[in-house]
Amino acid sequence: MATMRCPNCKTHIEVTPDIKTVVCPGCGKKYRNPKYVEPTPQAEPTPVQEPTPQVPTLPCNNCGKAIVVTPDLEIVTCSGCGKKYKNPYYVAPAQEVTPAPVAADVQPAPAAVKAQPAPAPAPAPAPAPAPAPAPAPAPVGESKFTGTMLSWLGHNIVNFLLTLITLGLAYPWVVCRKYRWKIDHQIIDGHKLKFDGKGGSLFGHWLGWVLLTIITIGIYGLWVPCKVQKWITERTHIDNTYVAQ
Repeated sequence: MATMRCPNCKTHIEVTPDIKTVVCPGCGKKYRNPKYVEPTPQAEPTPVQEPTPQVPTLPCNNCGKAIVVTPDLEIVTCSGCGKKYKNPYYVAPAQEVTPAPVAADVQPAPAAVKAQPAPAPAPAPAPAPAPAPAPAPAPVGESKFTGTMLSWLGHNIVNFLLTLITLGLAYPWVVCRKYRWKIDHQIIDGHKLKFDGKGGSLFGHWLGWVLLTIITIGIYGLWVPCKVQKWITERTHIDNTYVAQ
């Protein structure tokens, strides 16, 4: 605790930092406390915002529209083109267990009648366990090709013109167009395939293979068809979103 002298009557006044104005006990004059400390204002807590729940969506491969999916639907339908897809977020409902029936209470016999103990029955032989049924074979879907002659002819004419106009530089894109046309018209065991290869990605490999073929006087060209098929196979996958009609 600090003290100060009153300028009027020279009386000692005790001051504390929590009192803004002090009064002289001798003459009653008021003074501003030089030791006063302003209280620090407390900052208000920042409200915490709750995260917005994210709704999963599935892009349509046909029209590109986003399909909102919920875990209670096994098959979802695009609202833009009507194409059906298998819901990857589907959760099968749990089966309810039926409780076993409870036996009714058995009333005791009257006191006047004395029940004779019945002889214990002979234990019955345990029945032999039934053989487990053989698992049913998994159904195999249909394999088919949906391409037509007119579609094949028009596709190859466009590929030929692209190769001719670009003097062969567009060959990697032509390879991707040819293989993607085959994939789009094939269904193997009820599954549809998809090809995600791009001509720009194949172009870099194609230039390297052409240079190696020129350097080796055509010998490396024997490996180029296998290299192309390996590049295509690594980018071919099963389309799990496809639902067979």
